Amino acid sequence: MRTPQYVDTSGQQPVVTRQCYPAWPQSPRQIAGLLAVCALLLDPVRASAAAEYAMGPEPAWTKPLTLAVPANVEHATLSQGTYYLLTDSQTWVKNNTVIKYRHYAQQAVNQAGLDSISRVSINFDPTYEKITLHSLRIIRKGKATDILTRAKIMVLQREKDAESRIYDGSKTINIVLEDIRVGDVVEHSFTRQGENPVLANHYYDNYNLGWAVPVREVYFRLLWPTQRPLFIKQHGTTITPKTKVMGANTEYVWSVKDAKAMAEDANLPGWYDPYPWIQVSEMDTWQNVIRWALPLYTVTAPTGRDVNAAIKEISARTASKEDQLLAVLRFVQGEIRYLGIEIGAGSYAPNMPDTVLARRFGDCKDKSLLMVTMLRAMDIDARPALVHTYLRKQLADWQPTPAAFNHLIVFVKLNGKSYWLDPTRSYQKGTLDNVAQSDYGLALIVDDTTRGLATMEATQPVYNKKQVEEVFDLRSAEQEPGDFTVRTHFERYYADDIRRTLA
Repeated sequence: MRTPQYVDTSGQQPVVTRQCYPAWPQSPRQIAGLLAVCALLLDPVRASAAAEYAMGPEPAWTKPLTLAVPANVEHATLSQGTYYLLTDSQTWVKNNTVIKYRHYAQQAVNQAGLDSISRVSINFDPTYEKITLHSLRIIRKGKATDILTRAKIMVLQREKDAESRIYDGSKTINIVLEDIRVGDVVEHSFTRQGENPVLANHYYDNYNLGWAVPVREVYFRLLWPTQRPLFIKQHGTTITPKTKVMGANTEYVWSVKDAKAMAEDANLPGWYDPYPWIQVSEMDTWQNVIRWALPLYTVTAPTGRDVNAAIKEISARTASKEDQLLAVLRFVQGEIRYLGIEIGAGSYAPNMPDTVLARRFGDCKDKSLLMVTMLRAMDIDARPALVHTYLRKQLADWQPTPAAFNHLIVFVKLNGKSYWLDPTRSYQKGTLDNVAQSDYGLALIVDDTTRGLATMEATQPVYNKKQVEEVFDLRSAEQEPGDFTVRTHFERYYADDIRRTLA
């Protein structure tokens, strides 16, 4: 079930404000920000704890929205006692940075809703993002009280994917609120500034326009440099933005009032998204994504001693190219354990093969690039391939963007056959033609000859099979207990899976 997420996952480099603003503020929003900063400076303990963020007034470039709290709320379609009043997202793509202003409000309509609104969390990547807190207000019976300067603010490092052996270094600003009561509205705003440098200023974002719960007001505003191209794609909606030229920028605004709750069918396939949403991207073709990806997934420097030694050892003990391909696959699968250090640029950029082999660990990008490098040294046609593990063929409906992918595998052409191989898999046995191959529907092969998405079809179809045989032997059951025997025969993917389970 999709509900509005007030735990934002884009991030910024931490910075702390150490002085009051030189110019006297001109608006109530700026005055509130000034008071928050000065209160922070007068409390050295809080100033030390706030080394990961700043406090400041609402940005002058944003458009303030008036929050309207209804007198009566229909509870039937709410989720966990929470009414989402406002989702206000405003973004300014400015020169070589991205500034994202976020402003949210939600109300607890019963006891269950108190847990949801009593904590504010803001996720960010400290390697390239900055967070500035603007306001934190409690509205009770029509009266608003800003509690930002006295709230309990903690900065936590929580690796939510640690169990999957992925570490991204992100941090969370966690604010625990006191004395929250049924009927209270919690409203907060902040700005994050910064963009992952590995994206090379290729901007992409998406805006949700509907959820499984009602939202009183949904507002998205984008300030975009007029001279830069922008491509917009609608999914499940006909809503178009209102546009206006503002100096060197063009303003795009999507606004929905009283967005109704959407009923989601639990039987829908995992790749299908029934909710309305908007994509914006600077890229109009998958070839542009290839141009971005080629420098990341191409090794230009000579390989080091350890990689060359592994290549020579495999070449010496294998008689054919097929054997070499299978040996390299099993070497990377078995000798390089899976571990992803995906901090900052590491979310997209792989480590070089020499580093990966020296560490003996890596994620999908690291293992795939090592495998491609070894195979090419053996004159085997191998290339990285970007895929999405659950969007599958729905990729064809996306506006081209690097964000369309979450996994990297290896595409190989050998003796007229095509292979889609995943070096992050383990316990794969059998001959090359019996190895279970990846099938995520569509893939983007990282090669300068690629013109679009490729259908992931192996030259020879290989079927994953599981055959279960149950035998009841009741021949002597009148005198003794009968025998019940189950024999299960696994092939390809199912065989890999049971080997992992038994290991």
